[in-house]
Amino acid sequence: MIHFYKIVCPGDEVYVGSTKKKLSIRWTEHKSSFKTNRLNANSKILFEKYGIEHCKIELIESRECTQEERYRIEGELIRSIPNCVNVKIMGRDRQTYYIENKDEILEKRKQHYEINKEVIISKIDKDAKKEYNKQYHKNHLDEIHARHKLNHKNRKSIL
Repeated sequence: MIHFYKIVCPGDEVYVGSTKKKLSIRWTEHKSSFKTNRLNANSKILFEKYGIEHCKIELIESRECTQEERYRIEGELIRSIPNCVNVKIMGRDRQTYYIENKDEILEKRKQHYEINKEVIISKIDKDAKKEYNKQYHKNHLDEIHARHKLNHKNRKSIL
């Protein structure tokens, strides 16, 4: 049985999660992880902002489902509940993430390029030289082998 839950606080922000455990046990884990600074979930945002003592866990629904269905349902809940603080949306693949955040991603790429322009260009130049040398070697292989044979022959005659 999978339990879908939300952590609510005095403000209108919520955290959505799911668990196979009893809700009381999961709630204790959230609080314990926060108090011992081991919490890496977005519920930490709520606990820091409103105080852990002002937050509580509430059951949204319980149902039998596969792991894939669990992620899909949790993702749907995260998207449908207003002011949800979850950053990671379960059941969302890379392509969907890109589509949903395209403008922000492109802006970050643009900023990164502007900040690191010289390094990026120098790497492109190195890559371009490597590619040129590879192509040259491929196109002139017979000439290169002939030169190597001649050099080897000349070295032998000198010795």
